[in-house]
Amino acid sequence: MACMKVLLDRMLRTGYNIVQESRQRKFGPPPDWQGPPPARGCEVFLGRIPRDLYEDELVPVLETVGKLYQLRLMMEHGGETRGYAFATYATLAQGTDAVKKLNKLEIRPGRRIGVCISVDNRRLFIGGLPKDKKRTEVMMAMSGATEGMVDVKMSVCRWDKTLNRGYAFIEYGSHHAAAMARKKLLRINFQLWGRTIKVDWAIPEWHTVAAAAAAALPEVAMLSWAGRLRMLCRTTGISYPIFELHAHSGPGMPAGLLYKVSIPGMGEGASIFPAFLSSSEEGAREVACQHAYNILTKANPLRMCPAPAATPPPSCLFQGLST
Repeated sequence: MACMKVLLDRMLRTGYNIVQESRQRKFGPPPDWQGPPPARGCEVFLGRIPRDLYEDELVPVLETVGKLYQLRLMMEHGGETRGYAFATYATLAQGTDAVKKLNKLEIRPGRRIGVCISVDNRRLFIGGLPKDKKRTEVMMAMSGATEGMVDVKMSVCRWDKTLNRGYAFIEYGSHHAAAMARKKLLRINFQLWGRTIKVDWAIPEWHTVAAAAAAALPEVAMLSWAGRLRMLCRTTGISYPIFELHAHSGPGMPAGLLYKVSIPGMGEGASIFPAFLSSSEEGAREVACQHAYNILTKANPLRMCPAPAATPPPSCLFQGLST
């Protein structure tokens, strides 16, 4: 490929390395870099990238803003890109400038990219904790099980301040440390105090989710609500919601379908029923995806009060897990 020849020439000229890891290709860091990696906030998310556009075109554009520390281009198995990437700059100022100067840049005729500060999620959600455990106990357990942990956040029960709510948010020093911890804990079927512990990404701050959604999506008319939700979850690292199908009927009304939506990483009880019934399973899925998308982009997930009914409506006829 011509692009690979150009990229190899750039590698030889600059000394940058290129490494393929799983489904991403890393360009950088610079050979003369000394000290720790750039601080949080130096990484930007790049969305709406043409799937046949590679580092040979992208790197020169990114370098017009400042010194590029690393580019991570998300790849498909067939060799095309997945349409998005992450670029880390040497300084916070350069990362901010990249958003200002490159967002909506026409990188090819009629193709504008979206750029925003990366979510850079560093928090894991763990659920299923014994409610009598204190923060210090959870900190000791998690620091022994994983590396790079810097903090634990827990909430107490409203009716008994001596008990926790059964879940906690674990903060790590970097996204990489959080990702490695999550991978390890999922692989070993993590247990604490004789209980299997749920592990997932915590929902990031709501404003960064909304910004990433705006930068990632192509023209909204081209995507269904299910497509928008998949793109949002993929680009922000949010775990995909779980949908559970229910049938609903009442006196004098036809039967209708709806999905209960459960959003991992938001704490226990974060299960919501959309307000509208549908006559088909496909329609119910679209309504549920729209509902989940709006929650994730327009509300602060950590302060959101889910609908109190975590059980099916009284007139529910059946339920079954939908995949």
